[in-house]
Amino acid sequence: MREFDEALFKTKIDNIFIKIYVALTRENLKDIEHFVSKEVFEDLEKFLEDKKNKNQKQVYDEINVKNTTILNKKENDTLDIVEVELISRYMDYILDRKSGKIIEGTDQRRVERRNFLTFEKKKDSKEILLHQKCPNCGASMSINSSGVCKFCRSVFPLEEYDYILTSLTTEK
Repeated sequence: MREFDEALFKTKIDNIFIKIYVALTRENLKDIEHFVSKEVFEDLEKFLEDKKNKNQKQVYDEINVKNTTILNKKENDTLDIVEVELISRYMDYILDRKSGKIIEGTDQRRVERRNFLTFEKKKDSKEILLHQKCPNCGASMSINSSGVCKFCRSVFPLEEYDYILTSLTTEK
């Protein structure tokens, strides 16, 4: 496994985790697409679609990360893999889209959850810079914010440069 700054990695994980839950609440996954694998992105899309089909809106509010622990670092022929446990706290409730009333959960107190995340990085990944060029139109883009080109809306291929989330499970 190449040089690995554990503190920096944990900070990145915390930020990505919060961005994912904010994106789910906003029902807009475009800004997190470059942080996650295709499979994770499709699972998140299915989750939102299921809520919409049930005329529900999932809300996560006052999200924070209580603790992040790296459980395992391993590698295979092509990937560096990091498995993480993240303890989060947030309000977790579901609204009825028509009435706006809470139909499940509460907006009065936070719940604590154990989350298990797996991140993978290709061994032959390229060096990443703070500002990258859009792979489609060549415009400068900041990959730390949304990873989406503000001109052509292309998604930056982070999996060619850095760790991406390949698995996310939450214990209730």
